[in-house]
Formats: sequence, C-alpha cells, structure tokens
Amino acid sequence: MVASCARSTKAHLEFQVPFEQFYQTKLSGPDRYLQLLAEVGNICIPGSERSVDVNVCLGLASTFGNINLVNYFLYKGATNLSLALIKAAANGRFDIIQYLVSLIPKNRIIPINVLRETLNTAVASQHLQIVKYLIDLSNLFKQRDSSYDFPSIDDLNVALEISALVGNIQLFDYLVSLGANNLNNTLLLAAQNNQKKLVLHIIDLARKINYDLDLTYALTGAASGGSKELIDYLLIHPTFSDVNILNRALYSAAHGGQKGIIDYLLSLGANNINEILSGASYGGHRELVDYALSLGSVSCATATNLNDALTNAAFGGNIELLPYLISLGSVSCATAVNLNEALFAAIEGNQLETIKYILTQGSRLKQQYPGLILPTAEESERGLRFVG
Repeated sequence: MVASCARSTKAHLEFQVPFEQFYQTKLSGPDRYLQLLAEVGNICIPGSERSVDVNVCLGLASTFGNINLVNYFLYKGATNLSLALIKAAANGRFDIIQYLVSLIPKNRIIPINVLRETLNTAVASQHLQIVKYLIDLSNLFKQRDSSYDFPSIDDLNVALEISALVGNIQLFDYLVSLGANNLNNTLLLAAQNNQKKLVLHIIDLARKINYDLDLTYALTGAASGGSKELIDYLLIHPTFSDVNILNRALYSAAHGGQKGIIDYLLSLGANNINEILSGASYGGHRELVDYALSLGSVSCATATNLNDALTNAAFGGNIELLPYLISLGSVSCATAVNLNEALFAAIEGNQLETIKYILTQGSRLKQQYPGLILPTAEESERGLRFVG
C-alpha cells in the first residue's frame, strides 16, 4: 500500500486551522502566502466555517506543484497519496511525484491499480519523463515483490491507445519499445482523431517491423472522424479498391455523424445504404437515419434492415430512436420488428436504461404497433436479472 507520513490517521479533518503564521514565517511573507492560497483555491482557505477534506487540498497542492503545501496537508492528516500522484501526473509535476514516492518505505509498493492510473494519466497529459520514471518504478517494485505484474502487455496497449488519441509519436514509440503491440487499434484511434502524422508513422513503423497492419482500420477511423484528407491519402493504396471496404467506411461515417464523408464515399462507389442506416442508429443520429431512408434503396426498409438498425440503436443506448424505428417498420413498411433482438443487443451493450425501457414499454408499444415482436420470457428474465 502507499504509505503516509501524516501524523494523523484521519482522512477527513475539520480544516479551520489558521496557518497564516506558518506560511508567513516559512515562505517569505504575506504576499507569498496569498499567492499560495490562490493556487490551492478557495476550498482550502483557512478560517472557513465548514469541514474540508484535506485530501482534496493535498490533491490541489500536487496539481499546482507546491511541495511546501503538500507537506503541510500531509502534516494536517491527508493520507491519499494515490490521488496526489495522479493529480501530479496530470499536470507534469515530476518533482512532486518523486517526492511522494520518496515517502514510501523501502519495503512497500504502490498498488498496481494506482500506478496504472498514474501512468495512463501521464500518457494522456503527454509527460514522457514521468512515464519513463513510472516504468522504472514498476521495475523496482518487481524486485521487492515478484508477483508485481505491472505493466502487462494489456497495460502497455491501453497506454498505447491513449498515446494514439493524443497523437504523441515519442510516447507511442517508447511504449512500443516496451512491448506494446496493438497497432491496429491505435491506427483506428489515431485516424478517428485526425492524427495524420501518427497514422503515417504507424504505417511506416509496421512496414519496418513486418507487422501485419490492417489499413481498413485507418480508413474507417478517418471516416468516423471526418478526415477527407486522410481518406484521400489512404485511397491511393490498392487495398481500398474493394467496394465492401468502402461500405464499411460508410457505417463508420454514419456512426460518427459525418454526412459530408458519407456523400463523398457514395461518390467514390460505396453503395450499401443499409450501412448508413445501421451506423446512424448505433451513433444516435436520427437525421442520418432519415437521410439513409431518403436515398431510395431503403425507402421501405425490409424487416432485416430495420431490425439491424433497431439492434444497433439498442446496443448504442439510443432510446429515443427505438420507437421511431419501430414505427417505421410497423407503419411505413408494415414489417415485423423484433424487440427481442433489441433487448439482447442492449444487454450485450451494457445499456441499463435501454434495457429498462424495453422491459417497461414493450407492452405499450405492442398495443400501438400490433406487428411488434416482444421479448421472449427467457430474454425478459435475463434483462431483469441484468438490471437487478
């Protein structure tokens, strides 16, 4: 466990201590004192007529990188070094992290879940020095405890995905050097977030190390993120001459709400309008559902197409689309719409509110649309167990 040097074991204290005299004597007078108060925020102003969690104050002190304040709040009973580590990592406070680690006894370790969150936070905030320090620290803990399994390949791959989201090539390369290897997912995320330089870097890296990279991840990511420039670059590759790949990109563009990209892909030869219908339903974009229906191929969608859309909407937790899609099937096209499949999708998607909606509103919808297929007793019971 993370050690505390606090004199008190209390996590929450009545924080009404007038420490003005402490700072005026320790830190160069009243101007410096007021500056420090401004840094930690009003919540930690002394003399307030309320209880304040000194751990929150410790986190604020770590955020702003003031070791004197960190020491003071530890002295006043703060014990949550985990929060302090994460706050310091988020703001690049390397000296604070080193100091907090120095408080840990030689025979103790930082819990894996704390070090994992601190590492991911440092990656997200793009502080390579802190990331390297935390990896070195994990190696030290492995020497103290042979069962200390951090970072695992899964941990490294999560960190790699975070580096792709922020587009940091240095962090990306460092994590790959440690063994991170999920280049396809990171390619998708980089493209989705319009990180063109990193996308090109991943493609080049995969070529150098003979990694079997699936470039369709880049195309679908670019479609979802709305990057026409990146799509144009990728379409030079012969892989994308297959219309089925363009249709997969249609789904991603619809899921991302990218109408301009949908139109562009259609102009290039993509032709599966149902991909637009399903992707828009998953993403919760009713205007694109209507757009797909207006294109003609699904103007009166088949039961299969509408049920695909309905299950995608349920899986994505888009409750507001469910009655609309049901009405399209039951009224506009007179097809049987299957709410049982939608319930299954909602359970698989961990969509608690959607499950509740289907279970509680199914009978009412059945009265309104007699052709609606309700969930089976078995699936309903599964849904009830899921919501508790």
